[in-house]
Amino acid sequence: MARAQQDPDDSGTQDSVIVSSAMIDSGASTIQLPVYFRADDTVAFFHVPLHLDTPGGGIAFDTFIVNEVSPCWETVFEIEQDHLHLLGWDWSDTISCPYPLPHQSRLLVGALVLSIEPNAPGQIAIIDTAWDERHGSIHFGPPDGITEITPAVLRGLIYYNALEAGEPDLIQPGPIHLNQNYPNPFNARTIISYSLPQAGPVELAIYNIAGQRVATLFKGAQAAGEHQAVWDAGSTPSGLYFYRIAIGDSFENKRMILLR
Repeated sequence: MARAQQDPDDSGTQDSVIVSSAMIDSGASTIQLPVYFRADDTVAFFHVPLHLDTPGGGIAFDTFIVNEVSPCWETVFEIEQDHLHLLGWDWSDTISCPYPLPHQSRLLVGALVLSIEPNAPGQIAIIDTAWDERHGSIHFGPPDGITEITPAVLRGLIYYNALEAGEPDLIQPGPIHLNQNYPNPFNARTIISYSLPQAGPVELAIYNIAGQRVATLFKGAQAAGEHQAVWDAGSTPSGLYFYRIAIGDSFENKRMILLR
């Protein structure tokens, strides 16, 4: 995950723009990625230029669905190939129409829609911040109209048929029943439940998208039947992760999203 540097004049918690990861069904032609803002300052203006990096092509920005959060908040966007220019501002007085992103709040600004061509190859595409020649870099503007705050950016990942793009081979058929973690996406803690057809040595582990193990939740003997494990992600960065369970020569894994 990429983080912009904290503004040295901003002593509060890191302001951030979060482009969420998402899961899509096979054969889908579009994907919607929720976009959130978090701020410990009151924000009256924002400029968010984003870039889409698709190593294999076939995935492109399509549109932006604005969340109508306030009648006094205007949001406009432009899409130019692999760039999105998102701007918003509040034109009201704060008595009749309070700022939609006040002190220490989190706001769903809208959903970024991308199109996926039928022949798009397997790849891991990334949405990250960019530079806009007209408005400069990503920034939030407080009501004073002078100060600029540089938010952190949590990149969005598009994990499209990534087995073809070199995903580590963590999936093998087996008689284990592994449930989807709950909640998903999750902020810090999530529950993983599974059932074992027989007793034996079990290992439940978490991997990142590079195939690196980031946590081992259980390793040892377990009886047949239903079991649960809790992953406390701690300071682990936002992103897409795999959880894998192995018993004997049988394996099963699923994906989950950690979203700060």
